[in-house]
Amino acid sequence: MRAGVYLLPVLLLALGLAQGQAAPVGLQRSISSSGQFVVYFADGMARTKFARQAEDIKEKWRRILHLKDDWKAPIIIQVAARRPRNAPQMVTRLYESDGGEFKVQIDIYDLAVLNSRALDREILRALCLEYSYRGHPALAGRPIVQPPEWLIDGMAEDIVASEEGIPSGLYEMLIKSGPPPQLSAFLKMRPERLDATSRTLYSAQAMGLLQALLGLAGGADGLADYLSGLPAGNPTDARELLDGFPEFSGDASQLSKVWTLSLAGASAADRVKPLTMQETRRQLALLLEISVPK
Repeated sequence: MRAGVYLLPVLLLALGLAQGQAAPVGLQRSISSSGQFVVYFADGMARTKFARQAEDIKEKWRRILHLKDDWKAPIIIQVAARRPRNAPQMVTRLYESDGGEFKVQIDIYDLAVLNSRALDREILRALCLEYSYRGHPALAGRPIVQPPEWLIDGMAEDIVASEEGIPSGLYEMLIKSGPPPQLSAFLKMRPERLDATSRTLYSAQAMGLLQALLGLAGGADGLADYLSGLPAGNPTDARELLDGFPEFSGDASQLSKVWTLSLAGASAADRVKPLTMQETRRQLALLLEISVPK
């Protein structure tokens, strides 16, 4: 099974799961202010915190993509009482019910993630998944296409950078890493298999790619359209991503130039001491050898 694709579980109305799986015995729920997030957890204060956290991430996600709050399917956040053997810390799935309805569910198996940025990333994944399938019925037997990891990481890093700035030392790491990878290779990367340093660089490159696309005229609309078409597409196909941005006309080399400039701009924000003109040229030369795209 290729990366980013999971088989679709089918839930029947006869089991009473049309509006989401039944809550575990003894657990109460909290519903977020927009009504989209339903949190199941034994700790009432924690439930309220997670509902607010989810709405906060959702608002930032909507701002990135210039979207209205017209959600179609609920997103369930459920903290499991115990972790099954070989289960990941968290998993996000889409469930179907009769009548073409569906829901997205985040199952949390490790309480350690509750105070980490990993949960923010998973909320972003759930939001993108719900948006992707608004116009695509999730039919039983068909694979569910998950949002690409670069987009999730890019959004997560963009949110952090807008609030806290670029992490210290990232500028030097980006300079040493050289130009961004080829787009087709980057989209096929499996960041969960990277070591900590490589994952940090991947996330920074993902943020640079995101900002490069958002900086184009109609960039947010292009990304939203790309998300909407994912259920019928391939998130690792560079041509499908480029098709949403006429500026590149299918030419990935033009995107690479804009992407490199975006990385240079992001990394420059990490500098504490100003560089001389000569030093600036020397370090940019390590990244840039470009002509300005049309």
